[in-house]
Amino acid sequence: MRNPDWKSEAFWRWAIDNAQASPSILSQWFPELTRPGWEGRKRAAVLAHKHLAWPRPVTRADLARFGDEPPAGWPELTEPTESEREELAECVERDSEVDRLKREVKHLNAKYQHVIRDTQLEDRIVERIGDRLPSLPPVAAPTFSRRSGGRSESVVALWSDYHVGEVVSIEETGGINSYDFEVFTRRLQYHADSIGGICFGKLTGYDFPELVIVGLGDMVSGLIHDELVETSDGTLMDWLIDGAYLFAQAIRQLAAEFPTVRVEWHFGNHGRLTQKVRYKRRWVNFDYLLGHMIELHLKNQPNVSFRNHKSFWSLCEVQGTHMLNLHGDNIRGWQGIPYYGINRAVGNLSALLKGRHSFDVVNLGHFHQSGLLERMDCDVVINGSAIGGNEYSIGALFASSKPRQMLYGMHPERGKTWQYAVDLSHGDSHEARFPR
Repeated sequence: MRNPDWKSEAFWRWAIDNAQASPSILSQWFPELTRPGWEGRKRAAVLAHKHLAWPRPVTRADLARFGDEPPAGWPELTEPTESEREELAECVERDSEVDRLKREVKHLNAKYQHVIRDTQLEDRIVERIGDRLPSLPPVAAPTFSRRSGGRSESVVALWSDYHVGEVVSIEETGGINSYDFEVFTRRLQYHADSIGGICFGKLTGYDFPELVIVGLGDMVSGLIHDELVETSDGTLMDWLIDGAYLFAQAIRQLAAEFPTVRVEWHFGNHGRLTQKVRYKRRWVNFDYLLGHMIELHLKNQPNVSFRNHKSFWSLCEVQGTHMLNLHGDNIRGWQGIPYYGINRAVGNLSALLKGRHSFDVVNLGHFHQSGLLERMDCDVVINGSAIGGNEYSIGALFASSKPRQMLYGMHPERGKTWQYAVDLSHGDSHEARFPR
């Protein structure tokens, strides 16, 4: 009998009679006894003496002489009444429930303490990185002066799906694509050079006071796919430390060309810590950590502002136009751009935010194909990738795409205007000037 009512005389009278029981039975009746042999029986008798105030404690020798008969002076046993049986059954049921609840509380408390330790560890990691990560020396921001007759627009550059650390084999893809950290460095350099080249070399009739970089996630290869880890270029630490330093240099180069640079940073699915998708604390993600490190590198650059979002989506305003930004991994699709899934997701988000927020442009990553989906209420700009096709897309889907990143203009009255899809494969032979 576990968890008995120790103050019940009926129980003690019953327990006294059974002090001669076997060790296994005593283990059930008295779970607190560590040695339910003769010593356990003696302990049971001592407990009975304490509750019934016998003349003296029962000794081991007394127990050895008792046999099946109780000693003189022990209370006479009687059959418990029906009410006593019901009371005892209720006690057992109540105590069993209390015991179950105690175990559940203990289990939940252990999980809570685990979460607290994890949170404190994450905070300590971020704090330690902030203490040790060097910031880049600032560059002078250009002075904005409106051209005579020029059109003032902001530039929106989508950055996503760089998959830093992933290796794509030229042999295994049949010559279609090759990618590693060196190719990433060259393509990033070409990406930064192209933004400045297009805005100030080709679009000469415009004024560009602001550049808005929208990071849409999957910037690192991550650890959730075993084959990507096994064939990766370096380790996660290399991707984060070297990748953050290179991305920060690219943003700093653009800060020397645009009077104001605004970064809206989001996380994707490759950077999550667990293979199973979670919806709580989704920002605990290597993309988020990478963004934090980039921000620290640029903390002394006065014309750069950085927002590292903890939500999987965000809204921002550019020249009076409201943009909804998200990676897009929670939009279901297969083989290519899932236009139906995107339409449904955008419609659901529009209904979800109705009355509180509205948006005119949606920026998506994840699908590794660039495109534009025009709706009556908004334009959906789908960013490509920086990596291009890999063994999975070619081997499983018989598909590949060029490594393209979207760039477009935002006018204060006309909204979204011109658009470019920058082909980063031209950067494979480009000089990489950013040091590691």
